[in-house]
Amino acid sequence: MSSEALVHPHVTAERAELFSAYDGGSTEQEYLELVKALIAVTKPERVLETGSFHGFGTWAICQALVANGRGRFTSLESDPRFVRETRTRLLGYESWGTVWHAESLAWLVAQDVMPFQFAFFDSGELDVRLEELELCLSLGWLERGATFAIHDTSRLRTCDDTGTPAPGTAPFWDRFTWLAEIRPMAYLEFPLSRGLLVGRVQ
Repeated sequence: MSSEALVHPHVTAERAELFSAYDGGSTEQEYLELVKALIAVTKPERVLETGSFHGFGTWAICQALVANGRGRFTSLESDPRFVRETRTRLLGYESWGTVWHAESLAWLVAQDVMPFQFAFFDSGELDVRLEELELCLSLGWLERGATFAIHDTSRLRTCDDTGTPAPGTAPFWDRFTWLAEIRPMAYLEFPLSRGLLVGRVQ
C-alpha cells in the first residue's frame, strides 16, 4: 500500500497525500472502506460491480457481504487477465458471487437478472460508468431505494496546476445532474483524491 500521491498524478486541492492505494488504477483504500460501510448499512441482497481490475474492490465488496451474512455480488471485467486475478483473490469465497469476463454494457443489455440493491461503477472512462448507471435505471436493474457509487468523479481534478479541467469530468457532471433531474435521486459527492459519487435512487 502506497500514498495515493505517489501512484497517481494529482493537483494540490485533491489532498492525495492523505489517501492510500495499491496502485494508480485501483480504488483508494479509504473509498473502498466507504463502499464496505455502505454495504454494511444497506444490507443488499445483490451487488453489482463494473470493472474489477486487480480485484481489491471486489474483495472489499465480498468482505462486506460476508460480514452481513447475506447477499451475492456480480462483478463484470472485460480484461481476461484481471478476471483471473480477481477470481484468484476470491478463492474460497466463490459462493458469495461471480466474476464475469464481459463488457459491462453488453452484459447488462443481454442478461435477464434480478434487480441490484447496490452498484459500484468503476469500469472504463467516466462516460462509460454513466452509461452503465443509465442502463441499469432504464432496465430496472436499480430500483427505488437502490444505492450506487461511481469512482473518479472529483470536480477538483485538473490536467495541471493551471486549473484546466480533466477530460470527461465536466461532461460527466453535466449529464449526471441532468439525469438526476429526470430520474430523481439523492446524491453526495466526495471530491478529494480521485473522488467518489454516492447516490440513492428515489
